[in-house]
Amino acid sequence: MRFRQYMNEEWFETYTGRKYEVLKNPSTRDMNKLLKGSDDARFIMDRSKKNVWVWNAKRAIHQTVYNNLFITGKSIFGIAQRIKGKWSMVESDEMENYIKHQHWEYKDVIEEILNTYLWANKCIDIKHFIGLMEKGDLYDGGF
Repeated sequence: MRFRQYMNEEWFETYTGRKYEVLKNPSTRDMNKLLKGSDDARFIMDRSKKNVWVWNAKRAIHQTVYNNLFITGKSIFGIAQRIKGKWSMVESDEMENYIKHQHWEYKDVIEEILNTYLWANKCIDIKHFIGLMEKGDLYDGGF
């Protein structure tokens, strides 16, 4: 397990010189260890390489990590919270904007998101986000 963790973590510095750890495709156990004492995580889903990068939300903003990772393909920034022992997606401006601007039937939007991003579910429960979407809790107006 230690070797796997070694291969899947990065260390960066913020512009103030403070160091922070970023994990690639972490397990729930790895995330709990990294985020001990915090209930908020930031993440980037790198769609082109199907990687999920996760770090403590208090340590750095999305753009700082994105710039350090040199991600070149499509990606989604988001926030996850620990809900009932699971790390669940609760916010994503990019995903919300994408959803708002689709002119598809509701069920087709959900199917598209699940087909496109279900691989990320191994780290972050994106189905929770779908549930929020179904309730209309993502943005004013809902569906």
